[in-house]
Amino acid sequence: MFRYSAFILFLFCFYSGLAAADKTDDDVLLLQLDKMIEQREVYQEKVEKEITELRKMLDYVGDDKAKFDILGDLFVMYRSFKVDTALIVAEQRLQLADRLGEEYVNQGLMNLADALNKIGKHENALNVLDRVKRTGAVRKDTYFYYLYHTTYLSCYNETEASRKRLFMRQIKAYKDTLIAISDPNTASYVTNQCGRLGLQGKWDEAIRILTGYYEHCTDTNPDKARVEYLLAELYLGKRDIQQAKHFLIRASITDIANAKKVYMSLQQLAILLFQEGAEEGDVQHFLQHGKQAVGNPVHTQGGGQGEADPQGEQGHNEHGHPGGLVHGSPGAQDLSVDVVGDDHGHHAQGGGDHGDQPEAEGGA
Repeated sequence: MFRYSAFILFLFCFYSGLAAADKTDDDVLLLQLDKMIEQREVYQEKVEKEITELRKMLDYVGDDKAKFDILGDLFVMYRSFKVDTALIVAEQRLQLADRLGEEYVNQGLMNLADALNKIGKHENALNVLDRVKRTGAVRKDTYFYYLYHTTYLSCYNETEASRKRLFMRQIKAYKDTLIAISDPNTASYVTNQCGRLGLQGKWDEAIRILTGYYEHCTDTNPDKARVEYLLAELYLGKRDIQQAKHFLIRASITDIANAKKVYMSLQQLAILLFQEGAEEGDVQHFLQHGKQAVGNPVHTQGGGQGEADPQGEQGHNEHGHPGGLVHGSPGAQDLSVDVVGDDHGHHAQGGGDHGDQPEAEGGA
């Protein structure tokens, strides 16, 4: 009996020590995050310098195709930095596409829909996507399905309860399509697969798969913050608040390092800290940063959360999920990932009719 009790005591002390170590690591990360918040202008200046260089290239390049590609690069940079400017760039790109051919027009339309969704004009975004011609390239393009998926996600978060079931049906269907047409080694495949597992309540399996992918994410991986955010959502789903907080801290650090004026992770983190009983002053510090850092309104994915709040990319949501964190719902019943691992700014070519069910690859 003594040995049994001693063993139980050992396990208790062992796991308590691990928990304490995790908390210490998170405290260190929070200090790092706080310093980055104070120095965020440094990261923003780096992006602004890159944008200036692209603008200079645009001035002296004469070829329409080259201009179209440069505008695509600018759109990628602006879509999570200054979404109102991203909308202007998308319109310029679409005007140029008229002289280049159908597939270029399709890309321009998708960029336009992307920007419209991010500023909260979800129905307009769906109408623009209706104009995309369903060419062979479009039917295989993850960007196209990503846009339908994330726009329906925006609608889901901002609609009355009576219509949520319809939108969730569309979200699930487009998620299945994305899984069907994506390369298994891409973030598109992995994150949507894990999102589907989350919808089924299979948190541990989803976390195992996504953690395996995350271990290979470098700091230059454009999907790193999204993967971190999704891991937080999954851990929240299984009610592991400590790990959810850990990955929200990491996602916030990644967002700021990339000068993304989304800060959904930062706001979600503030909510978790508040719920955890952290000092209100600290919570207000993070929330205030998120409000001040976004100079332009971005509404997008993820109603109440996400682009629907001043932040802009909801839980993408730049990171893109129906704000389970925002509403404090550990069950995350409506978890739905709109992350697509590709560089959707200008490599995209896609199409689809929001009145229809998704293409055969991923039916409802």
